[in-house]
Amino acid sequence: MSPEATTDYKSLASDPKHYVGVYLAAAEAIRHTRRVVTVTTDDHRWRLDIAGKTVRVFARATAQERPMRRATQQDDSDAVAVVYVDLSTDVPLFYVTPPGTQRGEVENWRDRWDVLTKQLV
Repeated sequence: MSPEATTDYKSLASDPKHYVGVYLAAAEAIRHTRRVVTVTTDDHRWRLDIAGKTVRVFARATAQERPMRRATQQDDSDAVAVVYVDLSTDVPLFYVTPPGTQRGEVENWRDRWDVLTKQLV
């Protein structure tokens, strides 16, 4: 890829966008936890399995998309943490939250990988 090339995630359909998001989240989780990470999906629900713990992953490609604006409506009941991947910027951003994070609070959790690492002790 040339230095001038950019990745435009806005043009991706829902499934490919979430695949990009979950694999980026997996790479970051490996980097921050130094654990083996397995990506799983069923019925369009993307998860990371880290040391037997479930981490839910949601991605968005534009700032107007809902996963980060409507955190309370995401199903995170089976998770120890949730990773919201924001693909709307030049460099993907990661928001790592505890389950049940309220609407409007997701942005306060940027790069908070400690939320996840505390669950893996």
